[in-house]
Amino acid sequence: MQLSFVQAMDWFGTYTHVIDVLILLAVFFVGFIVRGSTAAKSPVPLPAQQYGYCKKSSTKQKHGGEAGCPYEYLVGIYGRHHFEPFVKGFRPTLKTEDPSKYTLILDIMDAVHFALILVDDISDNSYQRKNQPTAHLIYGASETANRAYLVLTRVINRALRERPVLGAELLKALEDILQGQDLSLVWRRDGLKSFQYQGNERIAAYKNMAVLKTGTLFVLLGRLLNDGGEQLDDLLTRFGWYAQLQNDCKNIYSQEYASNKGSVAEDLRNGELSFPIVTALNEESTRQLVEKALESRTEEDIEAAIDALQSERVKESCMKALHDASNGLDKLVALWGRREKMQARWERSPTVRKNPLDVPVISFICRNRACRTLMSDRPNSSASGTPIKLFVMCSGPVEEGGSMEGAQVARNAARKAEMCVAVEKAKRKRSRNIRYLLTTLR
Repeated sequence: MQLSFVQAMDWFGTYTHVIDVLILLAVFFVGFIVRGSTAAKSPVPLPAQQYGYCKKSSTKQKHGGEAGCPYEYLVGIYGRHHFEPFVKGFRPTLKTEDPSKYTLILDIMDAVHFALILVDDISDNSYQRKNQPTAHLIYGASETANRAYLVLTRVINRALRERPVLGAELLKALEDILQGQDLSLVWRRDGLKSFQYQGNERIAAYKNMAVLKTGTLFVLLGRLLNDGGEQLDDLLTRFGWYAQLQNDCKNIYSQEYASNKGSVAEDLRNGELSFPIVTALNEESTRQLVEKALESRTEEDIEAAIDALQSERVKESCMKALHDASNGLDKLVALWGRREKMQARWERSPTVRKNPLDVPVISFICRNRACRTLMSDRPNSSASGTPIKLFVMCSGPVEEGGSMEGAQVARNAARKAEMCVAVEKAKRKRSRNIRYLLTTLR
């Protein structure tokens, strides 16, 4: 026995080689066991943090707000070729004369517009768009942002390959748009200390940012239609300023818009400047309230600032600026079509008792990680791996003896609860699509 062992040692060379072989055999053995146990499990993976896998299916998907990736999900909400009315208005015969250019222009505009929306919703921590959950709540912020960059990169390469002139215009436009967005984000990050302008200088500085961020999007459309020509620059710059003003005013004065977005004065809550906010900073009676809200971000100060923004004086100034900006743009305004009603005030507070979370009306369990994080600042919520029990209150005016702070808690809880339900439905539908896809591929 001793002799055979010595012979074996000679055959392997050294004792260390024996150890290596034993380790190798052990690794193969463990791998075989792991493989067998894995094969017995369900083939559908459980996502840990991010959601959504954009895989091409053999079946055609409808664009009804549900799809396999964040970009297609947003396209389903808005509709494909969002700028088609403008293209037809400026070049009625382009579709028949040059169909490839027609399609490329519409695809470029969709890519820029929707990619910016995807990233903007992440930046603003928005949880609702057009009364639907925002894409990053369903797919996660990382996948949503990456998909936006991927879509932009693809359309840039396509434009440079098919129509180099249009590709160059697209790159220039993206630089201006992102420069405007950067200005806005710096003002939001640093507060009013980075926006040290007075009077009309405030309006001019804000307009310069808006023309870059929003106006350039419309100018890009004109440049694409005219192969880089500047014939429509002035007209579309003015319309871009009108579109930004309209959006800013709806953010404060439109109940319909607030319902679709799930929030009143979202810009103010994010510490972001808008035209009504800049206008209020120029008014002695409202300046301090708005400055305090931008600095503290507390719910009490924000509510006081919203009342200031909805005062007749500020609203009249904003409505006059919006009317003046629309002069000579009637046809474009009609094509844009966004005409939500605006009013200075409406009832915003839900019914609560003295302690709004003492008497629950509705309760449910939310197991969606995105919503779990979203509601982590509320009582009875958790950012850990455990389910959340959320209590939702009735809506209506505040009862006598009620708390405005409690009303806001209940209102936010109700809005977020609705989003939880919507997100859960979207996830379940997408999970069914993934399971079907895996079944067909096997």
